Amino acid sequence: MSKHFSLSGRFTRRSFLRTGFIGGTALVIPQFVWPKQACAQGGTYNGQISQSSDDCADNGTGAVLTQSTLKIYDKETLYIGLRFLDVTVPAGATITSATLTVDLVKASSSPDNIIQVYGVLEGNPLTFGVGESLDDRPRTSTYTGWNTPTTTGVYGISADTVGDGGSSLATVIQQVVNQSTYASGNALALIIDPNDAEISPGGQIEAWDGSHANAAQLSISYS
Repeated sequence: MSKHFSLSGRFTRRSFLRTGFIGGTALVIPQFVWPKQACAQGGTYNGQISQSSDDCADNGTGAVLTQSTLKIYDKETLYIGLRFLDVTVPAGATITSATLTVDLVKASSSPDNIIQVYGVLEGNPLTFGVGESLDDRPRTSTYTGWNTPTTTGVYGISADTVGDGGSSLATVIQQVVNQSTYASGNALALIIDPNDAEISPGGQIEAWDGSHANAAQLSISYS
């Protein structure tokens, strides 16, 4: 005689998945929920001048690329150019903060020396060329004003400290990444205009040719 075992009807995987019962006994099956996909979280970019042609000064006769320091006063310098590579900020991202860090190796003789930091309105700016007029590079409509300190040291330029119509550096960078020609991974350039820095000496910042480690740096946070 054959033996027959019964669990109140045949149990199958399908019936279990449909009813949650085995042999008439209810089981509490914890519901597995896939974690929600994380929302895009923004990020940061940190870059530094990495070659001789990516920082320069234009003294009125065109850009000079190989200098140990970059003078930021307009008796001798009209403009300074700084170019950063591989800027991994998505196009159109919201810029939450931005800081240009410079090593001031020669201090200003007066707190009234003012520079203005503009963004270059080019989606992927080329490196600077010998004899180039930096004034020909299109600029952002806004800038960050900075009073050149009277003591040497490493300084971060992020907020307008002059109060003459300038904006934060984040606002300047925002205008750059909003361009239709800009894309993540492109280069980004800044122009320093000594503007009112008429008192000599107005300060000098370290150039890449003077010290690779102390060349200008750019940090950007975005969401």
